[in-house]
Amino acid sequence: KARRQALGLKLYAPAVEAAARLIYVEGMDGANQASLEKQIEYLLPLASGSECDHFVRPLLLNNIGAVYLAIGRRDLALEYFQRAKKDLGGYAPIDLELTVIDRNLAMVTPDYDTRVSLATSVWNRLRDALGESHPATLEALVVYVQYVADPAIAYDLLLKAIHAYERHHPTMRDERGLAELHLAFLARERGEHALAMSDYERAVRTLSEKPNPDLDISRHFAVGELALERGDLDTAEKELAPVS
Repeated sequence: KARRQALGLKLYAPAVEAAARLIYVEGMDGANQASLEKQIEYLLPLASGSECDHFVRPLLLNNIGAVYLAIGRRDLALEYFQRAKKDLGGYAPIDLELTVIDRNLAMVTPDYDTRVSLATSVWNRLRDALGESHPATLEALVVYVQYVADPAIAYDLLLKAIHAYERHHPTMRDERGLAELHLAFLARERGEHALAMSDYERAVRTLSEKPNPDLDISRHFAVGELALERGDLDTAEKELAPVS
């Protein structure tokens, strides 16, 4: 509705912003490349004006990239994320919402050092602007941990995020459960199987406390990995089958 009304009034910046957000929502629900590219044909020209430079065009380019990533076109996703970042070049400060561009770039950039630098910059910027315990900062920290090569350092950082979720955001069980699942994986990577078992148990409890259908695969994975740690191969096979 916002897109239609803004177009009718020739207010191109809000029209493109509304369209960009709609593209993302529809794309995450079930992306269709042909439909996306039809929208790109008219949205990119609309976003070419100066009124769209600071925020709207980078948002549009990022969201197009996100949809391409969702349908497995990492090459096109990288192209649009790079275009979005380039569009931010002349503006400071950058809107906090657009830190997502660097986070998305980190997922698809081939170079490891660049991935780490991008993820670190997102975490630091959100931490400086919003504080250590803000949900967006914690989300950025959890993402950054995925690129830390040393599992011991990664473990300590992730444990810090989990404690912050428990203390400041007790209702964010899904986010905490996924972090706990990754924590258990890191413990196993360090060869600390007793700790891994304890962490998997914690992840299973959190993910089962208020089941979310969107996280069923993660819960099956946690239960299956816990069964492997316990040597219960039958349960592991049963729980990990949906994951594969």
